[in-house]
Amino acid sequence: MIIDFQAHYLPKAYLKIVDATTKIQAKERYAMFSNLVDTSERLEIMDKYGVDTQVIGSFGWPELLDSRTELLVSKASNEELASLAESHRSRFVGLATLPLQSIGDAEDELERAVSDLGLRGIWLPSNIRGKTLDSPMLYPIFERCCKHDVPIFIHPDLAYTFGDRFLAVMEEYSLSYTLGFLYDSSFSVLRFVLSGCFDKYPSLKLVMPHLGGVLPYLAGRIDQGWQRHKSPTKHAPSYYLKMIYVDTVSSFPPAFSCVRELQGSDKIVFGTDYPYWEVEDALRFVRDLQITQEEREKIFFRNSKILLHL
Repeated sequence: MIIDFQAHYLPKAYLKIVDATTKIQAKERYAMFSNLVDTSERLEIMDKYGVDTQVIGSFGWPELLDSRTELLVSKASNEELASLAESHRSRFVGLATLPLQSIGDAEDELERAVSDLGLRGIWLPSNIRGKTLDSPMLYPIFERCCKHDVPIFIHPDLAYTFGDRFLAVMEEYSLSYTLGFLYDSSFSVLRFVLSGCFDKYPSLKLVMPHLGGVLPYLAGRIDQGWQRHKSPTKHAPSYYLKMIYVDTVSSFPPAFSCVRELQGSDKIVFGTDYPYWEVEDALRFVRDLQITQEEREKIFFRNSKILLHL
């Protein structure tokens, strides 16, 4: 069995609402990736390569819209994801999008998405208009995720935290794709760790893509910095880094070895970053790793089934 924990999906409802209410031409923006929208093409690829289930999140950065449109988009997208999961049982598992400009609306939508629509977690950007994951505004969301025991998938966002100059520099040489996204998710999750959020919400389940960004490889330096400038945590940062799940979207076995050494195979899930990463390459990467069959099964499906209560 194979469960892909990182797959992007662009709801038709998102395209319809955004095109009708803003100057953004969403259909044109995403035209190059028809398989973000086309379910039949997606299923053909899954069948071709033996992917049983995709864990899908709504792609499109709705937090950049005005608050009213964001709420409409979030509700409609979650309903479409739930309908897709219902009509293709076992093939798709949905993660909810939340209207984060109003945390009250976000709490209500999280409750509806999980309790009424049957979605299995939430898809959260690494920053919300520059606010990182340690922001107290997100505490009610964390509390509800703990209450329902659903995971939070942290999707990298543009690094608004660092201003326009940083964004401009990152656009050169495609650095946003190769480094910028990973940098922003790593920065935001590390702030979450150092602020003591894991002490406050020890049962919270975070899933980071791309083998945990840069955090596993900097764990020693992060611990050293913590020793010099103690943050309000009960343990050294690496203690909490071991609590985070990561996916396998990478193509570099030494990077995987570092993550495996730090977090163990129980905290690694398979991902493809569909449609931005070739499914065949993502599968080959895991199949060629020098690990046991038991570990491979944990990565391909066992860990995801536990996380998502499948």
